[in-house]
Amino acid sequence: MVAGTIDQDTELNSLTVRRARHATRVEYPMGPASLGPVAWGSNMLVPRELLIRIGLFDESSGAGKDAELCYCAFDSGATLVSAPSAVVSYRLRDSPRAVHRQARLWAY
Repeated sequence: MVAGTIDQDTELNSLTVRRARHATRVEYPMGPASLGPVAWGSNMLVPRELLIRIGLFDESSGAGKDAELCYCAFDSGATLVSAPSAVVSYRLRDSPRAVHRQARLWAY
């Protein structure tokens, strides 16, 4: 598996939003220290053979499925490598209403 960079500190977001939301550029897969690194679903590459072996995302139950997919992959012997030059620019929500809507849709 390959994890790319997530860039929140991008021109897609106004300077006000970047400062308020503490926008960052995440160049290495992140995750809870106790569970190890994971790839963000918006910028991961998973070989087809691995998905066939472990199964696809379960989109019916909200957020966190990218981490779950990573842990299933690790359990099956897969490794995760970083590709810092594979960058996805991430647009942050720019109002409390938009943040709430995103959280509700993602089932946080």
